[in-house]
Amino acid sequence: MRTGVVSHPSEWRWSGYNEIQNPKERYAIINYERLAELLGIESLDILKEVHRKWIQESLQKDKMIRDEKWSQSIAVGNKKYVETIKDQLGIRAIHREIHESGSSFELSEDQTHYTADFDTEIGRLSQKNLA
Repeated sequence: MRTGVVSHPSEWRWSGYNEIQNPKERYAIINYERLAELLGIESLDILKEVHRKWIQESLQKDKMIRDEKWSQSIAVGNKKYVETIKDQLGIRAIHREIHESGSSFELSEDQTHYTADFDTEIGRLSQKNLA
């Protein structure tokens, strides 16, 4: 979509769109009943219809902007959910903080730790590759 590889999410074999529109009977990634319940939707058929409309609306309004919280956060949701995930991570949650993001919360790691530690190394590697 954003990169021009496909014109509709249904064309991408591994998309969440296909996972919802063509639910698997075995080895499903999504708990469809729970998702419908969380969204206040009565059935899987209605979930599929509503989801299809959301996607179509986004495509028509050209809202294909990447929301980094979904790809760079460890957990996204209400405060209680994100706090629970952080607690379950235990010691692995060191340097991971909960941040409010609009109407939701995110558990994420500060990316500056990586750039600060590796900028000089990356520079050295780049110079070695010039020859």
